[in-house]
Amino acid sequence: MNQSILNSASEYYWAECLTYDDGPSTGLIILFITYGFEFLVGAPSNIWLVCQIHKQRSEAAGVLPADFFPLHMALTQLAFFLTLPVLLTNHILWQSQRMLNVFTLMNSMVMTLKPLLHCLVCVDWYMAVVRPTEYLRFKGNQHRYGCMVAVWSIYILMASIATLKRSPITACTVFLPVLAIDTFCSLSVLKTLRKAPPGDKKMMEQGKKKQGEGNVKTDTNGSPGVSIEEGKQASNSDSRREGRKEKGVKPRVKGKMNSMKRRAFNTIVIIQGVLTLNYLPFIITLGMDGKVPAHRLKCQYVALALAAAMSCSYLNPLLYLHRLGRLNELKKLVIQHLYHSSVLA
Repeated sequence: MNQSILNSASEYYWAECLTYDDGPSTGLIILFITYGFEFLVGAPSNIWLVCQIHKQRSEAAGVLPADFFPLHMALTQLAFFLTLPVLLTNHILWQSQRMLNVFTLMNSMVMTLKPLLHCLVCVDWYMAVVRPTEYLRFKGNQHRYGCMVAVWSIYILMASIATLKRSPITACTVFLPVLAIDTFCSLSVLKTLRKAPPGDKKMMEQGKKKQGEGNVKTDTNGSPGVSIEEGKQASNSDSRREGRKEKGVKPRVKGKMNSMKRRAFNTIVIIQGVLTLNYLPFIITLGMDGKVPAHRLKCQYVALALAAAMSCSYLNPLLYLHRLGRLNELKKLVIQHLYHSSVLA
């Protein structure tokens, strides 16, 4: 019995990292601290997100198209969090490689499914903003189910290879193309959002025409009947009236975005930054294979890259709050709570 436990411990993937410089390696310590933090913060926030999407769903059509991929990302994170206590217990007590293999399959859900789902979200936004006409043909969830079948097929393939090779580096092959597609879609959407819509251009052209008409007008004596300044004031007042007529919406100033565009702009910038933080370390680690000692690569660089890839599980719920416009309300509540706590203290 004791011999089988020793054999199991010797086959454990992280066994040599436990005695790195007479103690656990720094990368391994950071990895398990990240696991614990993500479990404490990410699990409640993703449960909240699933409940909110369930409330927002339509009785006739089910889950809204905009919530389809975020819902699956939240479920993927929760499936990972279910096995996390078993992983930590196995690492501390048993150090069984068989249990670690099972966890690797669940770990690959976050390592492979999450970036692929993020990629689908970015492609979905790209189609909606940059190619809205084509997006209308793929607005239903039936095409999204087809994408999910393809994503799950890639996950099963990558998870099987990672389990057989006993190394998470295999998942890096997904990160590079996913990050390239995400970057292209995000930059295209950001470029489109910064452009002035056709309605604003027409209003600007109408304003210029009215300014020209005001400058050309003359009275019967040949003197200008309307000065340049008066013409500008008249055109500005006309544009204000037109803005008020359209449901009280004022024309936007050139170079500025409305609140909805600004919210989408900030969301895409945040997602792109977090995706780069999550997956760039693993891409760099993949290039270091064979250039540094295998012991250091696994215990330091792979462990740190794995911690980076597993982080920010609470991003999806925060972005959902941001999309609903409730993030500022939440910030005010937190500030008020901290203020009252400091006063009472």
